[in-house]
Amino acid sequence: MKYLLIFISLFLSTGMLSAQNGGVTGRVVSSQTKLPLEGASVALYRITDSMLVKVEVCTADGTFELSAIEPGKYFFEASSVGYAPYNSAKFELIASQIKSFGDIALNQSEEALSEVVVVVQRPLIERKIDKLIFNVESSISASGSSVYDMLEKAPGVIVDHDGNISLKGKSGVIIYIDDRPTYMSSTELANYLKSIPAASLDRFEIMANPSAKYDAAGNSGIINIKTKKIKNYGFNGSLNTSVHYDNKPGETVNLNLNYRNGNVNLFGNYSQSAEKYSRYQDIIRKFKRGNSGVFNYSFDQITEQPGRSGANNLKVGTDYYIGTKTIAGVVVSGFSNTSKDVAESESWFGSTSGVRDSGLAAISNSEVRFKNFATNFNLRHQFDSTGKSMTINLDFISYDKPQITDVKTRYLLPDGSQMKPDQIINGETPSKVKIYSGKLDFTLPAGSFGQIETGLKGSYVKTDNDSRYDITVLNVTKPDYGKTNHFIYDETILAGYVSWSKQIKKWGIQVGLRAENTRASGRQLGNPVVHDSSFTKNYLNLFPTAFVSYTANENNSFGLNIGRRIQRANYGDLNPFVVFIDEYTYNAGNVYLQPQFTNMAELSYNYKALFQASVGYSHTNKMMTEVLLQDTASRIVYQTKDNLAKGSSLDLGVSLSLPTGKILRTNVDVQGSYTKFEGQISPDYFIHTGRWGMVTRLTEQASFEKGWAAELMAIYVSTHNYGQGTSKGWWRADATVQKNILKEKGNLSLRIKDIFDTQSGIFIIRDNVMNLESNYRWPNPMFTLSFKYNFGKPIKGLKRYNPGGASEEQRRVGG
Repeated sequence: MKYLLIFISLFLSTGMLSAQNGGVTGRVVSSQTKLPLEGASVALYRITDSMLVKVEVCTADGTFELSAIEPGKYFFEASSVGYAPYNSAKFELIASQIKSFGDIALNQSEEALSEVVVVVQRPLIERKIDKLIFNVESSISASGSSVYDMLEKAPGVIVDHDGNISLKGKSGVIIYIDDRPTYMSSTELANYLKSIPAASLDRFEIMANPSAKYDAAGNSGIINIKTKKIKNYGFNGSLNTSVHYDNKPGETVNLNLNYRNGNVNLFGNYSQSAEKYSRYQDIIRKFKRGNSGVFNYSFDQITEQPGRSGANNLKVGTDYYIGTKTIAGVVVSGFSNTSKDVAESESWFGSTSGVRDSGLAAISNSEVRFKNFATNFNLRHQFDSTGKSMTINLDFISYDKPQITDVKTRYLLPDGSQMKPDQIINGETPSKVKIYSGKLDFTLPAGSFGQIETGLKGSYVKTDNDSRYDITVLNVTKPDYGKTNHFIYDETILAGYVSWSKQIKKWGIQVGLRAENTRASGRQLGNPVVHDSSFTKNYLNLFPTAFVSYTANENNSFGLNIGRRIQRANYGDLNPFVVFIDEYTYNAGNVYLQPQFTNMAELSYNYKALFQASVGYSHTNKMMTEVLLQDTASRIVYQTKDNLAKGSSLDLGVSLSLPTGKILRTNVDVQGSYTKFEGQISPDYFIHTGRWGMVTRLTEQASFEKGWAAELMAIYVSTHNYGQGTSKGWWRADATVQKNILKEKGNLSLRIKDIFDTQSGIFIIRDNVMNLESNYRWPNPMFTLSFKYNFGKPIKGLKRYNPGGASEEQRRVGG
């Protein structure tokens, strides 16, 4: 209730402010086809001195809005590649007036068609009222990199060796691709992003506090990965291919095609990747044995994890322009990813002084075939030239993930001889997920009152996870009912939102409220050992958001955002099935996981496009995090997710981007945070930790003559808190060199990742209950050679509407 009162008071107080500035709206269309020209630019000039006042780019439906314009006399120019520019008649804008020019028709120009298009490179980092933008295509290292690689370079983002993504030191980031959530576990998502070349990307939109239009899920916000869209008429496309090598080879191929003619736009994308890899992990565990109260017994484990993976991704679709105001589209996509991994481990028990008493050697084989099918229907209708519009998205998504695992364990005496008969654990863990989602959005310009956005969303998710395990000893096989389980989960989320925004002189205001009702039920089917169990949940939550910006002058601006977020468990994290390294080390789900809630606020400052600074604070209740638990008697350590009592974070950030010479541009990003965790892991295990952490990135870009360019990137991640333990600091340097070829239509690039082989993953827990150190390593440096080629006409057409309403549900597949 207190959040609703805060929202209402903020809404009323800002609504009572008076507005004196006006605005100019309209829609740019082709005079030949009457279709909107998305991407056309509209520049407003003052009549008295012909000075440029403001520039806007038309949206997908061709509309534009020049807001916060002082009273006076003006004219504007509308232009688009392939069309002759249009100059309006002179007009006068009075106080609080919103002047609409309706449809503005541009004529195709033969002279314009033959002109060379000059592309102005965007800065690497931009800050908007509700998001930070990392322009991937402004980095030459995008050639030869994957989407996964580029995420590591985004401001404030950390990607660990398990594929977990955190933002400003906080986990729980939701990854979207083209405004649609990914619905995968961290491992599945990491493998998928590694298979997509970064050359196909446009930008990352990093939203620590997304507006009410987005799902409220995500403890630390949303990273929306926006892919490039071919905008040309006729047949156009691009081909990207790369090969890489660390100690084993890998390859990636991506083909993007588009055909645009009249009212129909056809598009498709296919990517394929294959690689072999090796990883290494050492774990040292110490236990308290007897009544001494000290850690006097150890379990040392060395594991090598070779494997190979392959991925095929396909997306095809069409947009049909029904008249000049309606666009209907269908998108069908899917992927088929396979991986085969082996974990060969050797472990020894003994005293901390190094005297062994027993050991084991285990070989774990795992084969996964992960398949996805998704279809989306979308409709966008523009009611009039003021920008009033409606968008409909209907989605169906399915995932099928059969997995086969076997773990063979050989028990050893101190001299390496066999202690007792071998044991083999065989497991089949098929998992299926089906997602149905519908979303309706309205944009309602309200003249001098501002703009209102509102919408509804409903989703239904059903998951079916069936884990079956057998144990074989001396050729006798019997079911392992302790590990076998069949878990079924259903979830329905109904949501609605309203958002209001307005420009009042130098102030920009956006406030919103989102309501989400969640109904969920889970059932674990019993067996002769495990009893049948079930649970149900039903809760309604409100999520207010507020954004305020103040432009002091053309060089200085300030921003404030406040919001509330929820983080629900991944579907797989609720499933209590077990994933093994060996019988003493495994991962398990938790059916008792509760959603966590985060309140956050951030204040920011911008100087031109050169300098940005921010300070923020967040507080989380029922914090959901990875925890390690151990049974001293059985010497078992297992990893699961649990709700700690609470966590908080104080965040500081500074970004600098400026030219440092005729051919150089320097980008510096520093993000610091103080994170604190408090909670009870078990009846006798409490944690209370706090630590400062820092992530620093330095990127130096250079452009030379004759199509040569280079980029050097260095990143430093300090030691930081992660739940009950700490992750040790590391640093890395990457370098890329690129050469344009084939009359600027193609380029070759060479990239070296981790030049000095300095990146590592070390995690440590040392308290009065646990003493553990894990050291994770992988081969470096990695060398990548890539080639990119663009083909097609240089005539600008329409970018397709970016569909998708199933936002939060897809992200939560797996876990």
